[in-house]
Amino acid sequence: MTSRPLFALLLALPMLLLGGCDRPIRWMHPDPSKELLIRAMTELNGFHAYNSSGHEDNSLITGVEAMRLLEDSTKITEKTPDFMFVEIKGRTLTLIGYSQTYRPQGQDHQTPMIYSYVGELKRARYALPHMAPNIDDLKFTSSPQEKLKVALLPLSSGRVIYPDFNGDLNIGSEGGRYSQISAFTRKDWDLIF
Repeated sequence: MTSRPLFALLLALPMLLLGGCDRPIRWMHPDPSKELLIRAMTELNGFHAYNSSGHEDNSLITGVEAMRLLEDSTKITEKTPDFMFVEIKGRTLTLIGYSQTYRPQGQDHQTPMIYSYVGELKRARYALPHMAPNIDDLKFTSSPQEKLKVALLPLSSGRVIYPDFNGDLNIGSEGGRYSQISAFTRKDWDLIF
């Protein structure tokens, strides 16, 4: 049977630990506000190009040039930057883009790819809920209307992959502006785009 002093210590220990934290502790994790979600979707909607560091830089290529490359992938070169077209209409999210850095499972080198995805947005939450609402990153859960499709370049190879993807999309911000969506495989958390 537990003695009274030991029992009192066990009750007080969590309070001492929580009292020593320099940040306020939340007992409930708030969801992102409606205003934040509208802002994120507005900023993400449209064309985005990224430099070799992964930062948005739309001066690297225009949306018109990027669309031409998607229509004729033979014009894609090693100098072509990663880019993404995002369209959000109501709860439907459509993504199509190009990335130099996909690494298919079991392959030890990266292969350029064109990817596409259509999903219905279901919910949004903070990527790290215990830091909400002080963190910029969000996570959107979507229900795939069309599987995430990856076409490995050159397209003439005919290699199309449907990665193990469950619809979780990370929404990243840079400099206070939401500018990138990324997706990972379900099991291994390998970056898809």
